[in-house]
Amino acid sequence: MASTGMSVQIQAAEMLTKIQELEKSTKTCIERTMKDIKKRGPTWIARGVAQTYNIKPADITGSNLVKLNIKGGSLKELSFKYTGRRLTPTHFKMTPVEPKSGAYTIKATIIKGQRVTIGKVKKITKKQRKNITKNFHRQGTRNSPQSPIMLIKNNKNIKGENGKFIPFQRTKQPGGFDRVIKTISVPQMIKDGRGNIKPTVQRQLTDGISKRFDNHIGNILP
Repeated sequence: MASTGMSVQIQAAEMLTKIQELEKSTKTCIERTMKDIKKRGPTWIARGVAQTYNIKPADITGSNLVKLNIKGGSLKELSFKYTGRRLTPTHFKMTPVEPKSGAYTIKATIIKGQRVTIGKVKKITKKQRKNITKNFHRQGTRNSPQSPIMLIKNNKNIKGENGKFIPFQRTKQPGGFDRVIKTISVPQMIKDGRGNIKPTVQRQLTDGISKRFDNHIGNILP
């Protein structure tokens, strides 16, 4: 018995056109999403930071606390590089904002819900005051080389701290207040010590990117 065969030719022109249109639309969605990430990414990151740390997103995105360099032309290559100094407690709801005449305790909230003590200044006793007067004439006992942490007017040109009272400490005698009390930098708020993006920041980025991509898909695709 002779074998039989059948040849089927698919009329694929219309299907190929649709696939090409889909590829073009998808590419457009990715390009638009990339623009959104570059524009909105810093805000998403700042929101993620503010969920853990007691700092306003606007303080991160619109100030001189940090420098940002955005690189990459694709989603795979895109990176946000943050560089910045460690911040003083003045950025974390520090109290008091200026020294008091008597005793006072310097406190700040760096991580939300965790109020910490930065330093305590005790009231000077009559004996200490008398000893300070004697020291002007080299008659008193020597002062401790290390002072308590106290609020001193910024006179060291610390960027972003002009006109503020900052926690300082004297570490040697004789000498002025040479140690500035600092906390954490913005880059340290974004990544942990192993270089991993912190969960709150990652969630904000993932959520923001997904929403923008879905929005563009809905607007472009039929």
